[in-house]
Amino acid sequence: MLTRPMRHLLLACSIASLTACAAAAPPPPPEVRLVRRPVPAPLLIPPTPPALPARGVPLTQGRVGELLLGYDAALAACSTQLGAIARLDACEPGASCAAADVRGAP
Repeated sequence: MLTRPMRHLLLACSIASLTACAAAAPPPPPEVRLVRRPVPAPLLIPPTPPALPARGVPLTQGRVGELLLGYDAALAACSTQLGAIARLDACEPGASCAAADVRGAP
């Protein structure tokens, strides 16, 4: 069993340790800013994929190849547009890189 002076000493030490922990303020949270960047209208218009033939029209191997090439070209154009939008997001506000990347986009 603890004697009265030991209890007082233990209480004083625990209070001192608690106040030492409470005195250290946590670091402030990082500043988060949301910046709206307008996306140019040409980047929001998706490329037109090739039209499918009407029902009942037989597909030849050449026509299927043309369709595949057309879809591949549409995918490449869409990827280019998405890349330009991603570069817009990577630029710092006020930087000139956004305007340079978008002008060359289809």
